[in-house]
Amino acid sequence: MATVLLRRAGVAVLLATDDDGSTAVVHWGADLGDLDADEQATVAAMTLPPAPHSALDRPVRVGLVPGGARG
Repeated sequence: MATVLLRRAGVAVLLATDDDGSTAVVHWGADLGDLDADEQATVAAMTLPPAPHSALDRPVRVGLVPGGARG
């Protein structure tokens, strides 16, 4: 998972790209500070929604750009 952290004036936006190439906002709010790549990946992993029983076998984020292939 690749991540990008944008910071300015006390606000941070953390974007994560999943293995399938879709990009999602995983944090948009208070500045997270100066995080290295491993810490950014940890934050992104912690924000994955749970996969409920009888659902998809892996969690799916809502991406920035809608796509029919992701369901």
